Amino acid sequence: MKNLAILGSTGSIGRNTLKLIFRPELVAVFDQASAASLQKQLPAGTRVQILFGEKGYCAAAGWAAVDQVVTAMVGAAGLAPTLAAIAAGKDIALANKETLVMAGQ
Repeated sequence: MKNLAILGSTGSIGRNTLKLIFRPELVAVFDQASAASLQKQLPAGTRVQILFGEKGYCAAAGWAAVDQVVTAMVGAAGLAPTLAAIAAGKDIALANKETLVMAGQ
């Protein structure tokens, strides 16, 4: 069994991946306001760490329990987290062509 990090869960690839698996230890969202809103929506006693921003995305990509990172973030936003996953030695399932174009070789 592999533990996944899914970067970009609102697009079709991320949503379809989440239909198959979803029991997060950690969630990273766009900004602090979104993190606070999400925290309020979680049922009492839910143990999910919520991070935000690029640092949060990079932390999720390099999370120790993660084996593989599905990177489906739109545009340039996916580059830094993908590089963080690579630096952490994670397997990458790349669904973001912009990362390839921007990072080149």
